[in-house]
Amino acid sequence: MIIVIISPIHLHHVGEILQQQAAVRRIRKMWPSATIYIVTSTPERFKKYFSDVICISKVTQERWVKDNNLIAPILGLIPANWIPMWIVSIQRFISVKTPLLAKLIIKWQYKIRRYSFHELDLYVQALMNADLVMVTGGILFTDLWARYSLHVLNALEYSISNNIPTVICSQAFVTLENPSVAQKAKKTLPKVDLISIREKPNSIFNLRDFGVSEEKISIVGDDAIEIASAFRRIHRDAIIGVQIRASDKKGHTNINAEILQKIKVPIQETAKRIRAKLMPLPISSWKDDLSRISIRQLLSSFENIVNEEFELQSPEEFLKRVSRCKIVISGSYQLSMIALSQGIPTICLTNSDFYDHKFNGLAEHFRAGCCIISLKNDNFDKLIRDSIFESWHRSSELYHKLLCSAQVQINSNIVFYKKVFDMVNCKKNINK
Repeated sequence: MIIVIISPIHLHHVGEILQQQAAVRRIRKMWPSATIYIVTSTPERFKKYFSDVICISKVTQERWVKDNNLIAPILGLIPANWIPMWIVSIQRFISVKTPLLAKLIIKWQYKIRRYSFHELDLYVQALMNADLVMVTGGILFTDLWARYSLHVLNALEYSISNNIPTVICSQAFVTLENPSVAQKAKKTLPKVDLISIREKPNSIFNLRDFGVSEEKISIVGDDAIEIASAFRRIHRDAIIGVQIRASDKKGHTNINAEILQKIKVPIQETAKRIRAKLMPLPISSWKDDLSRISIRQLLSSFENIVNEEFELQSPEEFLKRVSRCKIVISGSYQLSMIALSQGIPTICLTNSDFYDHKFNGLAEHFRAGCCIISLKNDNFDKLIRDSIFESWHRSSELYHKLLCSAQVQINSNIVFYKKVFDMVNCKKNINK
């Protein structure tokens, strides 16, 4: 049994690690002896957490599927946008229908350029012999990551054309404005065998627009909820966990130093009013992530801080840290999902359409315990104060309701993976 997982996840966030751990665990439970390949941009980080999988760099995948890798640029000198579409179509036909020929052509190019061919050969052999190709976690198909979206859609197209079962797990689907990605999505996604989504309204609407049949879609929540929920605590401390995700990437969080200063005052003043301690919850280890700087700015000058460690520890230590909190204030989808899964009321602060979409999906599942505050609202200072006060005093009441919501999603994921198991085995029997 050979399974290829295509993962957009970098493993820089605890939530990303948990998502991938959940997927690999479920695969191992269904097929204990399967050989698992993971295509990722951070193979070294994956090896740290997954010793029993074979990691392949996504650069290798990109070289295989990009439009100008076979015919036109003999020495890689011709830009892709200069290549006529009829040549691109020929290349795609060769890649999809005759992968061995494509591999020979690329091997010849690698020899000229003195590239190592070993990993590309590993990727092609895995893809050609796969019993299942799976795309895991996050919001992959988006204009923010248009180039990588196209590479993944091309890999799915190859698998579908060769009658290999394909599955997309725990995704959220957004409106695509990039014409190349939108066109490719409409061509490829309807042919994927099964798709699980994190939330209903937006993802269902967009998948319908792509032409995907609702029979193929399961609403399951996030893959990582089962692992996160296992670290819950009944008795929690008088602590407010804090994490705000600032970003300099346009359209991402849209939270900057000026906004941080404005939300610092209501958070600190309300914490003093209810006699709560503040604890930083740095969920990311990415060197370019600005959230640690953001948390420091939010907590600066506050006297009652618990655990001033701003570096990310192991996933297990982080989950234990979150479980101590009575409520959480978050600008991160992953942290919000973890806290809610542990029964902790969470106040989600958003200043972008991208995070509106993410948090609305969480609120659909967790309802009253997930409070979303838009920082575009002129009255956000009062909303933050009122939400902290209410969540704090309703924490015990909301605890069991949130855990029930988490369990519903865990059960939905179990049912979905059973569908995957049955679908793969059915296809294998038909192809015998």
